Amino acid sequence: MSYETDYIRNWLIKKDILNIAKLEKKCEMPKASLRHFIKDRRDLPEKHLASLKAIIIEYGFIEFDNE
Repeated sequence: MSYETDYIRNWLIKKDILNIAKLEKKCEMPKASLRHFIKDRRDLPEKHLASLKAIIIEYGFIEFDNE
């Protein structure tokens, strides 16, 4: 896992109030793919990472290179 994906994963773990199923749907991801990503079972393809970042920015996510 790259530093960027690990950073996103840790951010999602800290934001446990977010509804993962709704986030997957909004990002147009297959069901349970984000759950597997959070539990470090598999990586997300780049196309899903891009859509995930676009959505979680609305919820306060700041990319690690902008901190």
